[in-house]
Amino acid sequence: MYIITGGAFQGKWSYAQKQTGLPATAFVDGETIEYEEIFHAEGIVNFHLYVRRYLTGQKEEELEAFARKLYEENPDLVLVTNEVGSGIVPMDPEERAYREAVGRVCTFLACRAQRVDRVVCGIGMVLQLKPDAGRTEMRREMTGEIRICLVRHGKTEGNVRRGYIGCRTDEDLCEDGRRELEIYKSEGRYPAAERLYRSPMKRCLQTAEIIWPELLRPETCRVVEDFRECDFGAFDGKSYAELSGVPDFQHWVESDGMGAFPGGEDPKDFRRRTSDAFLAVTEELFADGIRNAAFAVHGGTIMSVMAAFGDPEKSYYDWHVWNGDGFLVTVSEQDWRRTHRFRKIERLLPAEDTEE
Repeated sequence: MYIITGGAFQGKWSYAQKQTGLPATAFVDGETIEYEEIFHAEGIVNFHLYVRRYLTGQKEEELEAFARKLYEENPDLVLVTNEVGSGIVPMDPEERAYREAVGRVCTFLACRAQRVDRVVCGIGMVLQLKPDAGRTEMRREMTGEIRICLVRHGKTEGNVRRGYIGCRTDEDLCEDGRRELEIYKSEGRYPAAERLYRSPMKRCLQTAEIIWPELLRPETCRVVEDFRECDFGAFDGKSYAELSGVPDFQHWVESDGMGAFPGGEDPKDFRRRTSDAFLAVTEELFADGIRNAAFAVHGGTIMSVMAAFGDPEKSYYDWHVWNGDGFLVTVSEQDWRRTHRFRKIERLLPAEDTEE
């Protein structure tokens, strides 16, 4: 169990996401959840409000029984709670009972938790750390795990008309594209990160500005030239309908999309440069001790990376994602050195939120 405590509005939830790599959607809210939900949740925020709703006024042995049951049934829970015991003792008996209940339950759990942190102004102080740190960030540090969020940039006008938008067309996000990203972000689809890597193209910069604006600083952002989209040559900026009947395009289609683009890049070279760039970035992450990274890149870049390192192995086009979607992948340093395969792969958006 991992407990994060501190005063109100001190950035505890954001801190919890950063330390554990869990997305916002992994946390239930103690102010609204049903009693039994906590026993199966990955994380909980406002635990003190859960106690107020369900446990205030219970006897000491009842509080201990609840805490024991919670620890035994959900030992990997990430628990975020306010400190409520400081300051003037309230005159209201019910308020005093609420404070006592929070204190007793948290004291019982903290004695058994693998890690306890206190957060002030978004900065955490480790109060307790045991060697068997469960599923928390400490375990990920010991096993050398990195979580990488690969996001395809938001929609552009060229994407709307289904054009081949490569590295020759440097266009802005369209209004629908911006709006979709803002909605996905508000829903907690994109996890917090410590470092951002992005393509040099405008659409990727603008995507990062919406999702991870706090990372757009020299010390936390890297522009990777080789993450740029493929050079589609003579096809760049044109749609399938516009290219239909063009002999060069028909030859390329007949090659199953494996032939070189006229006047542009060979797909094999594109996939090699993007996967090589990903390898180099991964080594940098391990060397710098970064545990949560974000990539604002292109659909082709993501497909190249997933085709090269995904598990199970799939073809390039099987890894296609729509704008704003992508993958959250886990890389274990020990396995990576041996297999160059992702340990875990999760889709960012549910199927119903993506285009047909």
